[in-house]
Amino acid sequence: GYIKAVGEWAEYTIDVQKADKYLLKVRYGSNGIKKISFKMDSLSSCLYSLPSTTKPSIYQDFIVPLAFDLKPGKHTFAWINETALSFNLDYFEFFPESELGVEKNLVIPTGSVYPNPFSDVLNVLTDGQSLRVDLLNLNGQKMAVQTTSTGIILRINTAKLPSGMYLLKVTNGFNSNTIRVSKQ
Repeated sequence: GYIKAVGEWAEYTIDVQKADKYLLKVRYGSNGIKKISFKMDSLSSCLYSLPSTTKPSIYQDFIVPLAFDLKPGKHTFAWINETALSFNLDYFEFFPESELGVEKNLVIPTGSVYPNPFSDVLNVLTDGQSLRVDLLNLNGQKMAVQTTSTGIILRINTAKLPSGMYLLKVTNGFNSNTIRVSKQ
């Protein structure tokens, strides 16, 4: 629904059937970068920046990059809004880290690039598939290139880059997608 106040929150009880590390997918819509944090069993997580979807009525997924290590049984999950501007939350979905996957004919969704805006490191959450990631300035000049054939997170060192807007081109061998990112 329509989230508009700093500190607005909701709490849920979840019933975990199988011990595993679980990732959280957030489905949301916003007209700007939104900040949100989570709590699991009263333990706070990091503050996350949800990239703009251009309109609150246009939804996309954001996968929280840190997994929750959960044992079977009931757990208390909460989200806390840390942004004064309004946005929409559609749903949350927990899934085992081992099931992380992107269809092979698709590329990483926008929410899997974090943090955005970034400072010294930009991360791309993958499903272990082979990827090539090109970080380009707005003139199309390559500022960094990174590839991976294994692993869940690809890290790009951006410490020496100046602040500003960049294009992140992600290619998986079948398709490519370009995502706008910014450095603080």
